[in-house]
Amino acid sequence: MKYQQFLAGITAVAVVFLGASLLGHSRFLSHVLGVVNNQSRIKAPVPNNIVMTSTNVSLARPMKLAPYSIEDLVEMSSVFFKTFGILVYDPIGDDFLLLDNNPMQRQKSSFAKLVSGFERFTSMLRTDFPERFRGPESPELVIAIGGGDYPHLQKSCYQNFPHISPDCTAKSAPILQFGSVYRYSEILPNMIAMPNPGHLICLSKWRFFRKSLHCSPFGQSGQDSELKFEDLIPQVIWRGKDFGYLGLLDNGLRRPYPDQDIESNINPGMKEVDVKTAAVIALTQLYDILLPRWKGVVLTAKAELEADRMKVDLSRHSSLPWVNIKFSEGTPPVYPTYYSDMAKFGIEALGDYMHTTELAKYKYQIDLGGGGGTTWTGTMQKLAMPGLLFHHLTPTKDYIHDWMQPWIHYIPVSEDLRDLREMFDWAEANPQAAKMISKNGSDLMRHMRSPEGLDEIYQQSFVEPVRRVIEAYLPVSVTHPGLSWTDVLTSLEGDSWVTTWRCSGLAGHDESCKRG
Repeated sequence: MKYQQFLAGITAVAVVFLGASLLGHSRFLSHVLGVVNNQSRIKAPVPNNIVMTSTNVSLARPMKLAPYSIEDLVEMSSVFFKTFGILVYDPIGDDFLLLDNNPMQRQKSSFAKLVSGFERFTSMLRTDFPERFRGPESPELVIAIGGGDYPHLQKSCYQNFPHISPDCTAKSAPILQFGSVYRYSEILPNMIAMPNPGHLICLSKWRFFRKSLHCSPFGQSGQDSELKFEDLIPQVIWRGKDFGYLGLLDNGLRRPYPDQDIESNINPGMKEVDVKTAAVIALTQLYDILLPRWKGVVLTAKAELEADRMKVDLSRHSSLPWVNIKFSEGTPPVYPTYYSDMAKFGIEALGDYMHTTELAKYKYQIDLGGGGGTTWTGTMQKLAMPGLLFHHLTPTKDYIHDWMQPWIHYIPVSEDLRDLREMFDWAEANPQAAKMISKNGSDLMRHMRSPEGLDEIYQQSFVEPVRRVIEAYLPVSVTHPGLSWTDVLTSLEGDSWVTTWRCSGLAGHDESCKRG
């Protein structure tokens, strides 16, 4: 039975469970879908009522793109300061070129991600659209592509984020972004979220070899666990790296520092528990300016204090902290003694390394956003686990998020995590509804790694958006009869655009790509 049919079968039951449990919750009724406050913090999109009318996880076909030309792409390039390139199919050489006009970006790791996406993209283009690439008898094709963790726009574009200057948004040309995109539709509305380079490799393996089991994003990741939801450890769990977070947004978020943020609040002779309490109070006062993952660490330290107090109250059912968000051992420190200095004040930011099989034993997962605001593969791994996913809503999103539906596959939590405890309490108070959402998420991932699911993802998240872009392009034979694409590009920007990579697009050829 197809996944869509299965999901349709459980929807009516979900309405009963979720409607009964959420409609009585006054805090839920006060939220508005997708609200953003002045500090750009994403609020969890909790509906005013639970009416699940969509039972199909397939993506809706977007509207046809407006025609665009090579001039439109050159104009749009001014918005980016790195992780941007132009792919050109050159009929004369019957190969694909990656053009770049920013020498400074070529030394960055983000450019390597752009190149990686370009290399895979060309072979998939050649395979899926053979009629479009026939050498001299075909017109050129020019496509804007982006890479990196998230789009790197000029700093002037972020001065009033999420509202952006029309000079940075009023661009009509589409761009295929092989990574995260901005959640706000007003920011480059024709930017299309594509599979990131790691996922692109998986999908190309599936396309060419019909193999996916050895590809981690679509691997099992604990989704075949025999653990029962009700037997899982009732705690929000997270392990990961101490990355930055959307630095280009100039959001003022940072890590805490023990000497300047905590030490002045500690008095000599304090008991150990009082030291930790004072440290938690100090960090709570800084909460709004901390990175999201550090917000989670602060919530954990506070929960640990609460659990310690519960131990002396025999009437309490459990003394387990409700949340356990820590950085994995091996995380590079800000300075050599950074984490040990934090630990002196009771802030144990480092936790034991936990394999996915160990993480899968916990009832509640969370996919805290990293440098690009998302976790790429992490969301899929956690969604696949037998526990329930609290999905971290940030200013960015990935292509895979369009396949997920809030309150059907996951519970959304706000960017600043201020509602995480509330969502946890709701899930604990409504175990049947939480179990159903968890099962839906696991079933979605099980479907996605099935042959049928991989075919759907490949067609809807790769082939269809690429087809729309190809159909929208106006060749220079139409816009500038008698000129070549190189003539037009040179007339616009001189020699500033340089061919940095060249690929034949012939799958299976070890030397299909080379520099320059």
